[in-house]
Amino acid sequence: MILKILLKIWPALVPLILYLFWIYVIDRIILKKLRKSKIINAEFEEVGQNKIINPFSLKNYRFIFIIYLSLILLIISFLFLAVRTPQIENGKYIPAEIKDGKIIPGKIIE
Repeated sequence: MILKILLKIWPALVPLILYLFWIYVIDRIILKKLRKSKIINAEFEEVGQNKIINPFSLKNYRFIFIIYLSLILLIISFLFLAVRTPQIENGKYIPAEIKDGKIIPGKIIE
């Protein structure tokens, strides 16, 4: 069930997964090691009084952009599924039932 939902909304999850990958892998692990080894020699500007903005804060404009992009892709994927899903107009629905302790899923018979 969860797999079916994830397969339908995966376009909306791609920006979030890429953002998490950037925050945890690139920014926190790789760049931190490069800064310590002095391969990257740069000056850093701290925000506010020695505070750095949380990557998941609503004040972080990149995070807000990622959330909006994910919502737009979710709407587009739902619209695409609504248009591309075949409709069976003439048919009779047989509901799910239990026989011999096993669940037989429902189906539509034309």
